[in-house]
Amino acid sequence: MYTTRVKSKNDPIMLLYLVKNGMIYEFIRTQFMEKHPLHDKYPDLHSSAPVELAATRQHDAGEAVHQPAGKIEAWMSVLERTHSDRPPEVMDRIKDYYHRQYVITADKVPESYFELQQRIAREQGRGHVEIPDRVREEMISTVIHDQEKSLDAWVDYLSSADAAYPTWFKYYTFRNVVKCAPYDKEAGAFKRRSASTTGPFPDIDREALSYMADAMQRHYGIADAERAAPLGETTKELLDRDTGFAKLYAHAMEMVTPATAEELKVTDGEWVKYDQGSDSRVLADTLQGHGTGWCTAGEGAAQAQLKAGDFYVYYTEDRGGDCTVPRIAIRMEQGSIAEVRGIEGNQNLESALTEVARQKMHELPGAEQFEKRSSDMQALTAIEKKVANGENPDATDLRFLYEFYDDIEGFGYEADPRIEELLTGRDWLADMEAIFDTTDNDEIVDRLVQIGREDAVADNFDKFSKVDPQLSAHRLIGDSESGYGASALADNLDKFSELGSTIAEVLIQRGHEQAVAENLGTFSNIETELAYRLIKVGSGQTLLDKLDSFPGIDQEVLFDRLIEADRVAMVTHNLDKFSNLSPAAADRLIGRGRGWAVTRDLDSFTDIDRAALVDRLIETKQYGALLDELDSFPGIDRVALANRLVELKAYQSMAMNLDKFSNLSPAAADGFIGRGLGWAVAGSLDSFPNLSPEKRKAISDRYGH
Repeated sequence: MYTTRVKSKNDPIMLLYLVKNGMIYEFIRTQFMEKHPLHDKYPDLHSSAPVELAATRQHDAGEAVHQPAGKIEAWMSVLERTHSDRPPEVMDRIKDYYHRQYVITADKVPESYFELQQRIAREQGRGHVEIPDRVREEMISTVIHDQEKSLDAWVDYLSSADAAYPTWFKYYTFRNVVKCAPYDKEAGAFKRRSASTTGPFPDIDREALSYMADAMQRHYGIADAERAAPLGETTKELLDRDTGFAKLYAHAMEMVTPATAEELKVTDGEWVKYDQGSDSRVLADTLQGHGTGWCTAGEGAAQAQLKAGDFYVYYTEDRGGDCTVPRIAIRMEQGSIAEVRGIEGNQNLESALTEVARQKMHELPGAEQFEKRSSDMQALTAIEKKVANGENPDATDLRFLYEFYDDIEGFGYEADPRIEELLTGRDWLADMEAIFDTTDNDEIVDRLVQIGREDAVADNFDKFSKVDPQLSAHRLIGDSESGYGASALADNLDKFSELGSTIAEVLIQRGHEQAVAENLGTFSNIETELAYRLIKVGSGQTLLDKLDSFPGIDQEVLFDRLIEADRVAMVTHNLDKFSNLSPAAADRLIGRGRGWAVTRDLDSFTDIDRAALVDRLIETKQYGALLDELDSFPGIDRVALANRLVELKAYQSMAMNLDKFSNLSPAAADGFIGRGLGWAVAGSLDSFPNLSPEKRKAISDRYGH
């Protein structure tokens, strides 16, 4: 087998040569050895600056470093040494560093956070409440404080003796937990954290982490995994699929947490009152680790809430008979009920505990402002029981469930999940016919638009029959500048067909160009100017993919507009989508150094003089563009071309394409060798038939052939 010495893995010509001769696998195989869990998860970790530094120091100290596993372990030793058994002042500096890296900053707290607080105030009957700058600053401070405390808890735990995990697992955990938002109970998952996430970092579930560590050690065949519990089928499948941390942690929490359904069947419990001004840590500690979703689990929020008033929590019995499972929270403010929360999705109350909450509320001041919520929850529970007994909701029930005339108010931040559960699987059109007492689909569309429910029309448009899509789209858009109907249409374009370019124009004017681009099949035609606008705002890849589907687009004009707008890269990457472009278009690309795109996609052009194209490419020194696609120029005199290129000293470009030439002179061979390209000559000796046997042998001996 042929072997060669690679002087540098960054030598592009040599790497291309290895690929061309089928030797790249052997090259890569010799560069990477021995698998390490972190190397498996992060293939580039061993070559990162901190790891390289740790490995160099270990090597300089006389210790052998086997890469990449040894290099990673050298760094793990540094992390273990710098994070374990450190004095408090050192740990404080470490925490400050992590705060700067991962905790939200004041300027990143989104306006939606304050809008949520205002909405809560409206729900409490206090109307629109302006938030003064001083209060905003306090709220931001609380958000930052709770994030810092929740992150500190991870740092303290992972650096403590209690976290008896391999250092690589601690690193893996911390690297990923800072990317996770709090656990979403409704989705059963950790959502991805962003720079504007206001919630704290996830709760620490020590048992779940231990389960994960054992499972991963067993998966990677590490010796200590002998003591690991047998892997469940789902766990094994997740690990085999290289599932990310967030899903693994969520799965581990399910595996080690007592059966939630079983615990939630228990409704017997007791109310505990936390007096205003009392120790917030006592309250927060009883909530942490239960995944309630309540912000009160953060010490800062608990402190702020106890400063404002008393706090009541209803705890039900755990499997040991102790009342430790938090199920309902009632927060007081200025001597009156301010919030009532449960542990259902979006902090709604569980239906089985609604009456428990209602009775407690009636003992406290301010219960009257929650009467509509209590009434709505009772009505919802009545419909839920009716359906459970096999009865069908009547028109009144349906009007209530679909919230066409009044919103259903619950005790959570978002809609009670039972609403969606009761509507799932129903015949939507049959329900509309019952609500509006008509079977005329056009009339149903008009009635829904009249009451401002354009979203209901758009979301369910595929359920209608004998309704004109174009007319309905115009109804949705209407004359309103609010854009509500346009947004509903944009979100459901896949349910419509044969819409005209006028609808596309309106949607783009109202900021929905991405939706138009992603649903081009919905439209019967797109004009050139509209196509250009879609591409210009960065939403045009789908349009370019379907360029042939729209005869109304003048491709030459579109090409020129894109080049003028300096979208050259977009043109070259999608040049194969164009057709019948002029020679002038080809010349514009060559003038911008994109001759390679022209020769690669010659079929996109018409009436190209290929001989003139060769001259133009050589004139602009774009030799590679010509040589890489030389087979596209069948009539060219290759001997004459080779002599011309040798005369121009285009040796580098010719080196990777020598096999395309024949009858090259011995002088040309000397030219290649003199420029350090002897390996190319040795690899294509047949292209130099006039070399003497002695010289041919000398080249082969020297360059490995």
